[in-house]
Amino acid sequence: MNLVILEEEEEYLLGLSCYLKKKFHNGLQVNSFCSLEKVKEYLEEKKEIDIFLSGILLSDIQEREFGAKQYIYLGDENIRDNNGKIMLYKYQPRDALLKNFFSVCNLKGVTGLNLGDRKTDFIGIYSPVGRCGKTTMALTMAYMLSREKKVIYLSFETWPGFDRYLGDYCGMNLSDLIYFIKQGKKNLADYLLASVTRVEEFDVIAPVRNSPDIQLVETKEFQVLLQEIADTNQYDVVILDFGDCFYRNLSLMKELDRLYMPVLGDEISLSKQMEFYKFLENSEYRDVKEKIVECKISRKRDEETESIEALAEGSYGEQLKGYLE
Repeated sequence: MNLVILEEEEEYLLGLSCYLKKKFHNGLQVNSFCSLEKVKEYLEEKKEIDIFLSGILLSDIQEREFGAKQYIYLGDENIRDNNGKIMLYKYQPRDALLKNFFSVCNLKGVTGLNLGDRKTDFIGIYSPVGRCGKTTMALTMAYMLSREKKVIYLSFETWPGFDRYLGDYCGMNLSDLIYFIKQGKKNLADYLLASVTRVEEFDVIAPVRNSPDIQLVETKEFQVLLQEIADTNQYDVVILDFGDCFYRNLSLMKELDRLYMPVLGDEISLSKQMEFYKFLENSEYRDVKEKIVECKISRKRDEETESIEALAEGSYGEQLKGYLE
C-alpha cells in the first residue's frame, strides 16, 4: 500500500514520515513531498496512490487529477467530515495522530505495526574474484528474502551501477548519512529512515553520490550506520554488497552473521579464492572464514539480461534458495 505525504513544512514532514516508517512493520510504503510539483513528477512515473495525507487542501479537480483512493488532510482540528473531506489535527502528539489516522483510513494489506523486538540479521556478499556475479547475487537474495522478511540493501561498491534502478533519484543517500555521522547528528535515525527508497520489493539506501567517495569512509562510520539500522528495529535482514576497500571490509565482515561468496570453477578464480583464505587464516580476521558460505551458481546465457524478479523466479533463484535455507 502506497501512502503519499504532502507537507510544506520540511521539518514536520521529515519527522512525520520517519515516525510512520518506524511504526509500520510491513505493507505501507511511505513517500514524502514538500510541493505539489514533486507529487506530479512522482505521478508521471505511473505510481498509484492509495492514501494521500496532505497539509495542503486540494480542490476536487486536483483530487481527481491525483487519483488517490483516499484523501486525509492535516489541519487545525479533527473533523471526520468537512464538506466531504477528512481532517486531522496537525499538531497533536504523534501517537494520537496515528490513532486518529487508523480510525479514518483503510489500511487493508498493511500487516501490522513494528512494536516488538526484532533481531537484525547482517549478511554480506563478497568475492576476491571479479566479474563473478556478486551484485546480481546480492540483489536477487534481497528480493527473495523480502518475500517473508523486511530487507534493506546497501552497496559499499565504488561503482555500484544503481542508476538503472534509481533513475534520476535526488533524495538523501549514503553520502548524506556519512556526513551526518561525521557531524555527530543526534537524530540520525530520522535521517536514516528518510533516506530509504524502494527497489523491487526491498528497501535501499542509495549509494554515495560521487562513487570514489566510498574510499574515504572510515570503518567506524560504517559501524555507526549499521548499528543505527539495527537500533531502528525496522529490518529483519541487512544485506551488504562489499566492494574493493579490502581492509575496511574485513573489519565489517567480523560483525556479520554470514558472508556469501559466489565462486567460479576456473583455475585462476580458485587460486584467488585460496589466496584469500590463506590470508584470513594467518591474520586477525581468521574468524571471518568461518562465516563464509560458498555459492557456486550457474547462470544460463538467456538469463544474463533478465530482471532481478525473473532471476529469482527462475533456475538461478532455485539454486540460490538452496544456500539460503
